[in-house]
Amino acid sequence: MKLHNAYTQYVHAMLRFALGMRDVGQPLPNWERIDTKNMVVLLSDKDDVASTATRIAPLCPTLSRQLQLYAKHWRATWAKLLSHSCDSLPPVLFYLLRKARMSR
Repeated sequence: MKLHNAYTQYVHAMLRFALGMRDVGQPLPNWERIDTKNMVVLLSDKDDVASTATRIAPLCPTLSRQLQLYAKHWRATWAKLLSHSCDSLPPVLFYLLRKARMSR
């Protein structure tokens, strides 16, 4: 859990730096917004309800590779967490929370 969260924080920082991303709720809510073939990302980091501030940002090769590695990591992590099939995928970045222990 600690390793995953640290890795997620690292990728989050890289995204913010490389894309000039503002730190809002979930500027990359899904993987469909990342186009590694054309090396662009669709960002919604200063959006309103009508999505008028959505923009396209260039994706450098280093960040593209890091996102590919992170995707491989989260798929393995997601498979371990879920013993059954899940209809929805997690957002691009997600953190694992430790469940609170019940007192005896």
